[in-house]
Amino acid sequence: MRVPISVLSVLLVSTLGCAQKSAMSEAPGYHADSYRDDAAMGADPGGLAGPAPAAGGAASLPPMPESTAALPASVFGAPAPPPVTAVAVAPGEAEPAIEPLDTIGADAVDQMLIFTGQLAIRVDFSVTAKTIDTAVGLAVGAGGYVAQMTDTTLTLRVPSKRFRKVMMQLEDLGEVESRAVQALDVSEEFHDLQVQLDNLKATRARIEKLLAQSKDLAQILTVEKELQRVTAEIDRIEGRIRLLSSQAAFSTISIAFSERPEQREVKIAVDDGSTPPPSSPRTLSTSAGWISTVGVDSLMNFSN
Repeated sequence: MRVPISVLSVLLVSTLGCAQKSAMSEAPGYHADSYRDDAAMGADPGGLAGPAPAAGGAASLPPMPESTAALPASVFGAPAPPPVTAVAVAPGEAEPAIEPLDTIGADAVDQMLIFTGQLAIRVDFSVTAKTIDTAVGLAVGAGGYVAQMTDTTLTLRVPSKRFRKVMMQLEDLGEVESRAVQALDVSEEFHDLQVQLDNLKATRARIEKLLAQSKDLAQILTVEKELQRVTAEIDRIEGRIRLLSSQAAFSTISIAFSERPEQREVKIAVDDGSTPPPSSPRTLSTSAGWISTVGVDSLMNFSN
């Protein structure tokens, strides 16, 4: 039986179409009815709708993103951020308080700071000595000591962690005329000195080993001279490190006290406009009795 060529062509095209449709439906990530769904409910440009399960019940894989920007940071080796969890609050209950964040992290590099403060305080003349004694008591109570003291000046050394508290207490002793605070960061210098010290100690150890192995007298003298130089440099650096450590551990506060002038009450006579009383008549001691009887004023008026 001969089949017409037109019928064979139609059958071949139909077979190829069914095979292509079956292959696309079995491919992962392909939705057989996606076009109809988009037409009925609107397209999903962001790929928010999950993929439909493939034939045979196996879950299909999601389509790969076109750009690496859509991948999480953990794919490239960086830790992914922790998930944010919402806390449910019942009606009428207060919201949970948020803990404050630390200003400086736990892994922050420690700084070595040297604090210096200056104060100029005016006090009454009668309480200057008592005020100085009170300032000394504040420093000693905070764990500090007196570095220098005169009749009107005072230099205190207090622990750096109590520097601000002591400064505020000293400002309450009188009228503050001026104040100044300076913080000097010596962290870099301290670190450099520590590195130099470690290197010099290693150099000294090598020199001492070389000195022990030396046999020639001239070589021994040369090595000993170098050993003395390195040892002196180590002592200098260790002294500088101790000084910086002491200045950073104890802050310096300098206070200058000025006295208010003593106030005295001064009475000033005020003219109220009243007429002063007449003066008593002048008398003259003389041997002539009649002059005393007449009076000196009468004689002076008579002569005029």
